[in-house]
Amino acid sequence: MTDRLPPHDTEAEASFIGCLLSGEAEYLNAALGEAAGGLFYDLRHQTIFAAVEGLVAQGTPISIATVRQHLKSAGKLEGAGGLAYLTACLDGSPSPSVWFHFLEIVRQKAQLRKLSAACAAIAAQVHDSQDPDDLIANAERSILAVRGSDVRGEVSMRELVIEATQAMEQDATGQFMRGPSTRLQKLDNLIRGLAPKKLVVIAARPTVGKSALAMQIADCIAVDDNLPVLVFSLEMPAVEVTERILRRRARVADTRQMTNDDMVGLNAASVAVMRAPLVIFDQCGITVGQIQARARRAHQRQKLGLIVVDYLQLVSCGNGKGNRATDLGEVSVGLKVLANELGVPVIAIASVNRDCERENRPPRMSDLRECGNIEFDADVILMLHTEKDNGGSRQVQIRVEKNKGGPRGVVDTVFNCQLTEFRECDPIDPADIPQQRRK
Repeated sequence: MTDRLPPHDTEAEASFIGCLLSGEAEYLNAALGEAAGGLFYDLRHQTIFAAVEGLVAQGTPISIATVRQHLKSAGKLEGAGGLAYLTACLDGSPSPSVWFHFLEIVRQKAQLRKLSAACAAIAAQVHDSQDPDDLIANAERSILAVRGSDVRGEVSMRELVIEATQAMEQDATGQFMRGPSTRLQKLDNLIRGLAPKKLVVIAARPTVGKSALAMQIADCIAVDDNLPVLVFSLEMPAVEVTERILRRRARVADTRQMTNDDMVGLNAASVAVMRAPLVIFDQCGITVGQIQARARRAHQRQKLGLIVVDYLQLVSCGNGKGNRATDLGEVSVGLKVLANELGVPVIAIASVNRDCERENRPPRMSDLRECGNIEFDADVILMLHTEKDNGGSRQVQIRVEKNKGGPRGVVDTVFNCQLTEFRECDPIDPADIPQQRRK
């Protein structure tokens, strides 16, 4: 054991408090927007900061006099050091304009305290844990949470209203996309792109093209939009997935009969894909906890634009304590939690049962194989249905069966089996293509 105090810097905390007590609105509002009471180690500073926040919320100007009166009325003035300490904080602050310098020191010390607490909690669990994989996953989550924690706390209603109003105003001007485009215009019109925090499920019977559609979208977002994409390919080896991407981009249907032009196109596609921020994991038997841990690490290195899991029924929940439906329910919940936590769209591939084939009809949400929870956890569910198979190509419907906050509908496409590529049946007028939302 050690007698050392947790990391802190009392002088930096006092100087930051002094910047607030100056009451200059220009700096005060900015500082309060970035700070939180939990950052302070000294209880006096926690108390004073809370008093300043309370006064600002009431519309009261900030000064030593108003803060002193507020603390005195609440019976907290002596606990905050009294009038003499308030004056000392103000006098010790060089200028309110440098509040960010002191706040950065305070924030770093707060992170070190959180890291120390997280490490202590992990060490305390080592002797009691029965499953090292669970302990490692929890440890990763705890450590990464220290670096990625949001110091601002909850978002105010004012901020939410402003953001929502801006989004609606952009809708009115035709800029209705909420995230990266799927490159299928009619599908974008329905689901408004791949919005952050959305769990999108693509479901179908085997060989219809659900994996191909997901990888086509992932490829476009990584290569064309240059957004980091993380793919968990649990059924297909990573090299085979890469080969499909290269063939589609190079327009090479059969690599056994390539011309010189085909080779030139393949080389160009290889260079483009090689430079893309696309990562493919093809580990079998992976658990939803391992997916979450790897996604968190990747997101910390570089903010992800999309996560793809192919496919949901091959993911393990990790405990094996329930029946298959219960286990898959935990997997779908885990993927939805991951999407919310990272603020990233997640595409999950899922299989459907044979009922639609026996009854000769398009698949429905109730056909989702082994797990009805997917219906509730997913924000968007796309069901693929082959209407006509011409051998080298198929007419495939992308049926939007669930779309939270938006309409359902059907998108008619042609699936090129050799290039594993979906294209809409009808030509699209370039003027109809929606613009990406401006940040």
